[in-house]
Amino acid sequence: LVLVTRDSNSGSERGFGELLQLLYNDKVQYLVGPEETELVNAIVPDVKGLDVVNVLPGYAAPSIEQTGSRGAWIKLAPSTGQLACAMAKHVYRDGATTVNALTTLDDYNSSLTTDFISNFGTLMGDSLPSVTAPAGAHSYARQIDQVFDFGADRTLLMAPPASASTIATEW
Repeated sequence: LVLVTRDSNSGSERGFGELLQLLYNDKVQYLVGPEETELVNAIVPDVKGLDVVNVLPGYAAPSIEQTGSRGAWIKLAPSTGQLACAMAKHVYRDGATTVNALTTLDDYNSSLTTDFISNFGTLMGDSLPSVTAPAGAHSYARQIDQVFDFGADRTLLMAPPASASTIATEW
């Protein structure tokens, strides 16, 4: 094996170009990454056309609907549906009958929250209104007060680490 690396540049046009370099110039057969959902989606036709194995390392990696026999995807992180199902079962078994969530606005957190609420509902639990917040805010006091005003037995916090730290400190 030979390791060839490139920087996806946090999903920029330059990062897309670097991925194409790996696929077409370096002719890699196995691609690890990228982390960014938009780049993963953008290279699906290339991965299929070149019959490359694409390992998706991130939690935010999208679901890939593969049709045909070319290209392959390996997703290392559990899907939001699997994780949400486990979390909902745990909360329900712990005796909670109502839930809501405080969630930052991005694809992964929104998907996990939706899946969690849905799974909790299938267990005959009740979902109370949830609250969304921007990632990277200086304070979340207003959103915390709002989510607690609904009086849920359990509140799911879904946020990136920096935002979650601020929320937990203010909580």
